[in-house]
Amino acid sequence: MKPGGGRRKGKRFERQVVAIMREAFDLDVKDCYRTPLSGGHFAASKEDPGDLFLGPSFQMSMPKPLCIECKNSKDFNITRFHKFEEPKSSWGETRALHQVIKAAGTDKAPVLIFNHGRKIWCCCPEVLRHQKVTGLFFVFNGVKFCMTSFEEVVAGWVKLQDPNQRALHNDIQSMGGLVKRKRRVA
Repeated sequence: MKPGGGRRKGKRFERQVVAIMREAFDLDVKDCYRTPLSGGHFAASKEDPGDLFLGPSFQMSMPKPLCIECKNSKDFNITRFHKFEEPKSSWGETRALHQVIKAAGTDKAPVLIFNHGRKIWCCCPEVLRHQKVTGLFFVFNGVKFCMTSFEEVVAGWVKLQDPNQRALHNDIQSMGGLVKRKRRVA
């Protein structure tokens, strides 16, 4: 890879995610964009530390404001997500999850969006998932995550924009989520 190629690749992926978000939620340019230097400059690290800026109208429509980190890395291996009993600090997935959790702090929900095998994946806290989203669930640093395709997560978030769906989602979350039935062993 040429010098600076990784930065260009990351910027291109962030722009792709921004385009998907703008189209799905009918957001204006001023309501959804890449933060300058991918959130690395001083002002962004205090106000909006993630890779993407999402306007107040969108953030208010979510159960919790989002802090989004985008990673475009061929080193990500999604099969490792179900083996997080003892994550290694050398894994790109581990470093990315640490980064987004630290950036989100306590007042925002950490969301990791990454590329793997020509498909965009998303790791978001369980509180942000729509009730019908399926995926791999794991706990990392005390945060319960759901990993599924970004397309499925966005479709669930679009449903949350409907006031009736949002009220239902909030009721379910306040009751502790969906009740899972135990299997009977014969």
